[in-house]
Amino acid sequence: MTDWMRLLDEPAGKRVHCVGIGGFGMAGLAAFLQAQGFQVDGCDVAVNRLTRRLESLGIPVFIGHSADHLDPAPDLVVRSTAVSRDVPEIAAAIERGLPVCRRGELFPALLRKVPRLVAVSGTHGKTTTTAMCAHAVRGAGALPSFFIGGEWEADGRVFEAGTFPAMVVEADESDGTLIHYAPNIAVITGIDYDHMEHFADQEAFIAVFRRFIQQTKEALIYYGDDARLAGLVSDSPCRAVSYGFGENCTYRIADMEQGTFGARFCVQYEQERLGPFQLPVAGRHNVLNAVAAMLVAQELGLSAEQAGASFQNFRLVRRRFDFQGTHSGIKVYADYAHHPTEIQALLETVRQAHAARVIAIFQPHRYTRTRTLGRDFPPSFVGIDHVVLAPVYAASEQPLPSGTTADLACHFAAFGEVEYSVADSLEAAWERAVGEARAGDLLLLIGAGDIERLGALVDEPGA
Repeated sequence: MTDWMRLLDEPAGKRVHCVGIGGFGMAGLAAFLQAQGFQVDGCDVAVNRLTRRLESLGIPVFIGHSADHLDPAPDLVVRSTAVSRDVPEIAAAIERGLPVCRRGELFPALLRKVPRLVAVSGTHGKTTTTAMCAHAVRGAGALPSFFIGGEWEADGRVFEAGTFPAMVVEADESDGTLIHYAPNIAVITGIDYDHMEHFADQEAFIAVFRRFIQQTKEALIYYGDDARLAGLVSDSPCRAVSYGFGENCTYRIADMEQGTFGARFCVQYEQERLGPFQLPVAGRHNVLNAVAAMLVAQELGLSAEQAGASFQNFRLVRRRFDFQGTHSGIKVYADYAHHPTEIQALLETVRQAHAARVIAIFQPHRYTRTRTLGRDFPPSFVGIDHVVLAPVYAASEQPLPSGTTADLACHFAAFGEVEYSVADSLEAAWERAVGEARAGDLLLLIGAGDIERLGALVDEPGA
C-alpha cells in the first residue's frame, strides 16, 4: 500500500491540497473529498465556473501557483495530469517529503469502499454516457452518487452524493490511470487510438483497457460493433453484455428514427422488444450511450424500461452540441469533439438540424494528436460547407513537426473535398467564419480547448 493511501481511512482533520483544481476531474475530486470528511483547498491559474462553484461549497481556491500554499503543510498534495511536477507547489512538496499523487491514482483509491461501483470508459462518449447512467438510475426510481467529467444540468454539477448504494463514475484512460479501477460494473463505449501524449503506440493504449476488463468484477457492458473491443472482451473474467446495431449484439438497437425532434428507437433482446424510447437529441452515438445507460440500470436491479422512458427529459452535458445563441441570424453551437470519430458523430447530429449551410471553426487539441491523426481529420468534415482551422490548443505541449495547424491545412489540401481556410487566432477564425456564414446557417465551434469562449461573442445568447 502506498503511504498516502493510509490517509484515506481516517479523513477527519486531514488536509488535501489540489493543484489544478479548476479542471473537471479535479473539481469533482475536491467536492468528493470534502464529502468524505477531508479539509480541501486548491489552486489554479484562473477563476472559472468550477472554481466559483467550489468556493460556494466552502472549498478555498487560490489563484496562481506558489509554494506558500503548502503552509501549513497539507497531509496530501494531488495534481491533475495537466500539472507538471515542476510547478512550485509540486516541486516544493517533493523537496519537503510531503505525499504527492496524481488525481487518477487518488480517485480510484477513494472508490474502494463504494458498495457497487459503475465505471464508464472508452475513447468517445464517456462523459455523456456517465450522465445518462445517472439519469437512467434516477428515472428508474433511485438516487445514485455520480462523478462526471463535464458540467451537467442547470448548475453545472460534476459530483453529487446520492442515497442509492451505487456510484457511477467516469473513468479516464488518457493518462493510463484507468488500470487503477476495479469496478463491479464496467462500461466501454468503444476504443479508438488517442492520447498520443501519453501512449507510445496503439498496443500500449489498448493494454490499459485490457487490464481494466480483467479487473471488472460482475458485468461488462460494451459497444458490440467495435470489432477490436469485442476481441478484448472475449476473455473477460466476468459476464459480458454487448449493445449496438449489429445482429451479433446482445441488445440490438432497432427501428431508429431521427429528426429535429431528436431520436426514437427500440431495443431488441432475444424475442423481447423494449420501447419505443425517445431522446430529445439526435445522433446514433447518443442512442448508443442511452442504451448502455439503460443496461447499467438493469444491472443494478432496476427497470430498463423505466430508465429508457426517462430519457425524453434528458439534457446533454455542457459543450455537447451546446447551443450558444444566435449571431446575425446564425445559430451557434459549441461541441467538445476533438477526435475524427467524434467530429463525424457530431456532424451526424447536425444533419438533423436541417440548417441551410454549416460552417465550422475547428481548434485542434494537442500537437501530438494533430500529428498522429492529421490525415484522418479532413474526411471527418465531409458535408461541412467551410472549415476555418484555428491554431492548435497546446494543452501544455510544445509545438511538434507535422503537428501544427499549417501541417493540418496541408492534409486538407491533399484531401481536396472540404473547403477550408486558416486563421492565426481564435478571434480571426471567428471573423472569418461569421463573414462566410449568413442568416439561417449553423456555425459550429469544435474543439476541447478554449474555443468555447467564442460563444460569448453571439448577439443573442442562448437560454
